[in-house]
Amino acid sequence: RFEPRPPAAERPSEAPGEAAVPRRLACGAGGPGGGASVAMMFGEHCMAFDPPTYALPEPPWELHSNFVPESWTATEHHRPSLVPVGEALTSVVNSAFALRLLHNDFPDRHGEFLNYWQWVWCKFLDSIYHVAAIMPESAKTLSALGSSAENLLMEDLPQSLQPVLHGIVSGKRKLEQGHLQAQNISLISLQHLECAMVLGDEVLKHGFSRVGKAEFHGNIRLYGVGEFTVHRADAILSALTGHLGSASATPRAYRDAPLRVAEIGAHYGDFAYRILNRHPTLTWLGVDPYECGDDSDFHRDLARFRKGLTGSQVLRAARKQLRPWLGMRAQLLVARSTDVTEAEVGEGPVDVAFIDAIHDEDHVIADIEFWSRFVRPGGLVAGHDYGFGNTGVVEGVHKVLPKGCTLHLAPNAVYWWLRAPDSSGISC
Repeated sequence: RFEPRPPAAERPSEAPGEAAVPRRLACGAGGPGGGASVAMMFGEHCMAFDPPTYALPEPPWELHSNFVPESWTATEHHRPSLVPVGEALTSVVNSAFALRLLHNDFPDRHGEFLNYWQWVWCKFLDSIYHVAAIMPESAKTLSALGSSAENLLMEDLPQSLQPVLHGIVSGKRKLEQGHLQAQNISLISLQHLECAMVLGDEVLKHGFSRVGKAEFHGNIRLYGVGEFTVHRADAILSALTGHLGSASATPRAYRDAPLRVAEIGAHYGDFAYRILNRHPTLTWLGVDPYECGDDSDFHRDLARFRKGLTGSQVLRAARKQLRPWLGMRAQLLVARSTDVTEAEVGEGPVDVAFIDAIHDEDHVIADIEFWSRFVRPGGLVAGHDYGFGNTGVVEGVHKVLPKGCTLHLAPNAVYWWLRAPDSSGISC
């Protein structure tokens, strides 16, 4: 419950022996990597002010945020540096919305709430500087992205987030718009941070011999409505339709033919549903064996992922979801990924091969090598689940990435590169 701030005369006195002066917060000034520049977004480092004497209420569920991805909590090696970032983001974003709602109810206390917000923001900066200090070496290493995770954390993230949250607190941004922006910036920045750490670890182990250049694309066009962050279908559509510049698929000689997407690991058809629904002429070929499996570790994990459903039940769910397009713009093959014949793929190359099947290293490599040959020059060899929770995907991708190709990364753990002509010598 919100309680008014007591007058200064009624606040607790200083501890014995302390001077009765305003308390100051370090808030990152002089922190690792020269982070004081970030703290100057309010003018002069973190300004002197009294810390608040009351706690903020939680915002309602429709404005509540939680930025601790499950894959981070499951990856113990990186948890000390990643989970606290998500927790700090959760706290600062929820505080911004709580202060905005208080401002709506008590407009005469505008200045008080802005002072409270400055304290909240400084505590956020202080938290991420402390996290930066304990990050592993991979986070401090300049990666193929051209930056380190430490720099992204201390500079890029605060600079992107501060204008949005300050606008929310001050009433200059609409709540719904601000909520969507804060969610997107936070989630996309966290995924950028994760990719930087993955590639920093790659540099420590292999230098730049396997991944020489990488780019993270946080500017994915949002095709969805009312979603807090981009879906993998948004990333692929953005790359297919030219919205990512040089990271996009190159124009085709046969412009009149519809775009063709092959998805390996169709599962429930969620990716297919989104990409078919959002592009009026695109055609989709899905491949999935829908096996029930044996008692191996892989099939036990698959059963948990399917939430107890059998392969045939998942197949029925996929067919139901894709019913509007099956037989017209969509084809679903029940087969193992590398058992598909050229006749089943159909005439002409595909514009995208999207790999999202078995995630161990050997299967990832086999799927990429098998399906890359069906991708047209300038098309996308792509896939899903690039990140800490899927070392098989990361290792497989790094091992088969062609020399000279840029590894493109996007939110929702998407990766791709452009397929070059087989013997042209042109880099990707």
